[in-house]
Amino acid sequence: MFLANNLRPIFDSSSKLLLSIGNFQITWYAVIILGGALTCSIIAYYRFLKRMGISIDTLSEGLAFGLLFGILGARLYYVAFSGDHYDNLLDVINPASGGLAIHGAIIAVSIYVPIYCKIRHLDLIPILEILFPVFMMCQAIGRWGNFMNQEAFGPLIKYPGMVSDTAHLTDEALLAQREFLSKLLIPNFIIDRMYIPYSNASGWTVAGYYHPTFLYESVFNVIGVLLYTNLRKYIKKIYVGDGVSFYLIWYGILRFFIESLRTDALMIGNTGIKIAQLISCLFIVLGIALAVVRRVFKYRLISCKEALFADNATLILEGYSDKEEKNKVIVFDCDGTILDTYELIENIVIETFKEINPTYPMTLDEAHTFFGPYINDTFKKYAKSEEELNLYIDTYAKYAELLTAKYIKAYPGIKDALAELKGLGFIICVASNKISKEVYRGLKICNLDKYIDDVIGAELMNEAKPNPDCINQIKYKYKVKKVLMIGDAETDILTGKNALSYTCGVTWCVSTKEEFEKWGADEIISDPKELVKLGEKYANRI
Repeated sequence: MFLANNLRPIFDSSSKLLLSIGNFQITWYAVIILGGALTCSIIAYYRFLKRMGISIDTLSEGLAFGLLFGILGARLYYVAFSGDHYDNLLDVINPASGGLAIHGAIIAVSIYVPIYCKIRHLDLIPILEILFPVFMMCQAIGRWGNFMNQEAFGPLIKYPGMVSDTAHLTDEALLAQREFLSKLLIPNFIIDRMYIPYSNASGWTVAGYYHPTFLYESVFNVIGVLLYTNLRKYIKKIYVGDGVSFYLIWYGILRFFIESLRTDALMIGNTGIKIAQLISCLFIVLGIALAVVRRVFKYRLISCKEALFADNATLILEGYSDKEEKNKVIVFDCDGTILDTYELIENIVIETFKEINPTYPMTLDEAHTFFGPYINDTFKKYAKSEEELNLYIDTYAKYAELLTAKYIKAYPGIKDALAELKGLGFIICVASNKISKEVYRGLKICNLDKYIDDVIGAELMNEAKPNPDCINQIKYKYKVKKVLMIGDAETDILTGKNALSYTCGVTWCVSTKEEFEKWGADEIISDPKELVKLGEKYANRI
């Protein structure tokens, strides 16, 4: 109910209520928070989750328990740092008496989500990528609950001639405060409610207009959501899961500065340190650390642009639900895994340099560095111009054509293993940084082409391995969530991991068991005869 004049608008307690019947009350604060969470969750569901195969029942269940844990966490966090006295456990956990802290909700939800994803067999990283922008938008909406309660405000707005923040404000001072807020383009309905005639908050000093810090935080949270959700559509180097890092950094910085204005901050005992600012600093450090560490260790670097928004967006079209899958797909690297091409590549490289750069002291060890990476990238280290690069590539292709039949061979036991896997119903694919034509030619020479269902070569990839695009194409084509990636190098292991799949390293090439362990391979085998047993082991997982 509005009881005011123009400069001193006053709202009675009934303005905080949406509905009141006897002792039963529904507050605007509760409706706004729950409504914001529900609205944002529905948007996330129809934008991403439904298209990933996650049911509305899973969303409803996850949201219900998430709200429960979030509110409980927010309440316990507030109780822990408020310094208030509580007579019983019910008072401690009852949020109706006032006192919730968003950092407590963040911590509680961050514990709950991995557990729920584990129980429901949902892949955590994509869920987090979708969840955290939604969570930030929920916070932006939820802050309007503080607006209705006339809480979470900042300091008294300064006015001309102000000498004390406890002096009674004249009409001229109040008018100056309103004009200050108007210049910030704040609507009158917000300005009216920022006149605080009385509050228990420690920062309240006198009846007057206070900074709407709830609004500042809400607006900058919306900006953060719009910024991140648009950047990830267009920048390939923003990876699935980076939403967590962005959230921690953005909200950490935002809340640190907002907290410097807040007049009702929770403190760490009598230290004078605001707990929210300390947690915000930890958020910033953690967010930066997560972004850096996953790039250093190349952990599941799946581009949001490709996984969420491309025409063949794998997280959307393929999904991560518990749908039954019939196809069993094994993806092999080619050179060093199926085909022994070391001697072949040695000779191609040496002959290429003899023709193009005969004075260069090419050794066998250096020639081995051409084994695995995309050949165009390797030659960039030697070419001084685009023209020379093309000359290297064309000459390499010429000698590959001339020498392949002479030097290429299959590893002993590979043919029998592929035949048996094929007989067991596996779809067998090859993903190689060589062009498909060269892969097929090598397989055909060694009489292995009839066992291979598909080849994704360099010209078919948006980006070479260890980018997961090659495997994601295979997963989408054959409608599977995971594959078993088998290879001879770190690049192959990273490719499999980045594609959210299982990995196996083979030691019949030059890589050792210790190296594969360091790279995090799920399995390591030393003989092609082990491939069948490996396939049977993973048949029900892929």
